[in-house]
Amino acid sequence: MHNPLRNLILSIAAIAILPSITVFGEVIYSDDFTLDPAESGAAGRVGFSSGWTEEVGVADKGELSVEGNGSQAVLSRTRSDRRPNATNDFAQITQEFSTVGYTDIAISVEAYQSDGNFEDRVGKSGYMDLFVIQYNIGGDWVDLVSDAGLFNDPIGSDEPRSEGSEGAVSTGQVKLPDSASNNPNLSVRIRAQLNRGDEIYYIDGFELHGTSATAN
Repeated sequence: MHNPLRNLILSIAAIAILPSITVFGEVIYSDDFTLDPAESGAAGRVGFSSGWTEEVGVADKGELSVEGNGSQAVLSRTRSDRRPNATNDFAQITQEFSTVGYTDIAISVEAYQSDGNFEDRVGKSGYMDLFVIQYNIGGDWVDLVSDAGLFNDPIGSDEPRSEGSEGAVSTGQVKLPDSASNNPNLSVRIRAQLNRGDEIYYIDGFELHGTSATAN
């Protein structure tokens, strides 16, 4: 028998148990990596046109690299190292932004590691494969996300996967501290630690969100 009141109560109860999703304002800056990360230009970017600073460590074996493939930033290496360390075995990109006029700053990144294995404590050196998103507001670099399984649930897991992902996984919006709001000197760094020639990190997209001060 149809009971409109009962159906309404059930609908309200269903809505009540949905997880809350926080969305921080608008996209201030974004990059879909149509361009090589280091290349200047507006293609695929919102809010900025300067290239990212590319940096790699000095690997004991092989070479580390950062490059673009027309739709992704690719962080990789050419040869495996059985005794890696976090000081040398990394590839990263860095960009500077101004958040003047914006509050509630948040970052989201889409990325994945194809093929290879995520590894933990390789060669008893204390090293582990990591995908790290960092920020700097004028002092030291601070980890916003440090993930050994590339966004296993929960994000920030220190448990490595047994294999890579098949496609991009998003961090969702990860909020920065209030000190990142209305700040002319916010730097963001996306860093990968990788020790094998078949471990390749692909970054599909980057967004920096904020709420305009005029909207408050």
